[in-house]
Amino acid sequence: RSITGCKRVLGLFRSSELLIRKWQQLWTCSDPDQWPGLTAMYLRRLAQARAELQPGGRLLVPLGVRIQRAQQMLMMIVERKASGNYRFLIVNSSRMGLNYHAADAGCPPKIRYRTALELEDVPAVRAEDEAFWMMLVVTAVQPSEKDPPLYDKLIPWLAGAPLEHVLATATPSTPATSEWRSSQCAETDSWRYMTFSLRVLLQEVAGFTTSKAKLFKWHLRRQMLSMAASDLNQVRSLSVSER
Repeated sequence: RSITGCKRVLGLFRSSELLIRKWQQLWTCSDPDQWPGLTAMYLRRLAQARAELQPGGRLLVPLGVRIQRAQQMLMMIVERKASGNYRFLIVNSSRMGLNYHAADAGCPPKIRYRTALELEDVPAVRAEDEAFWMMLVVTAVQPSEKDPPLYDKLIPWLAGAPLEHVLATATPSTPATSEWRSSQCAETDSWRYMTFSLRVLLQEVAGFTTSKAKLFKWHLRRQMLSMAASDLNQVRSLSVSER
């Protein structure tokens, strides 16, 4: 069962790989003159991926938040339900934007957050609106002065209610969305937003418990360290001319 669940999670990342690559090109581009062309490329790929989404399927949509000179990547997990409505999870690992998520101060001095913000039963007429997706991507790339449009305007539009009302009335439907987590400390958003999303998917798709998802991540890090050590050993074995 665990292996089958892991394969399903792996399949989600593989099916979203091209979309993530397109987003990475847009997000890391430092020339504003290139943003329109890269944005159009990303939107075309995103529209294709959404058109291919079947009932019961999920799509990983990488996004970001920019406030003045600071920035943070995040993940939007879109699930198309059998009823025709949609379910959105906005997974954020950084304090930039987490102030819009539910928070808990029950374990001082830490403040923990529900890092996966859940929107249930979003009508298809809103979730499939092309203007919404265009504004979502364009405003994610453009730096804002204060409040990121994702949280200030676009999520409330999806939910059909102010964000404060969504947070006050929301009842988490899964252990992944009810879990309180600490935000990331280092500026490693390109890594952390992926591992936070991986943990959510392991719990929701593969049926892992929290402890099992943590163990999976530990093995992932161990494997990556082993691969890095192997690469370093290969470099040592090269002669000066081969280097």
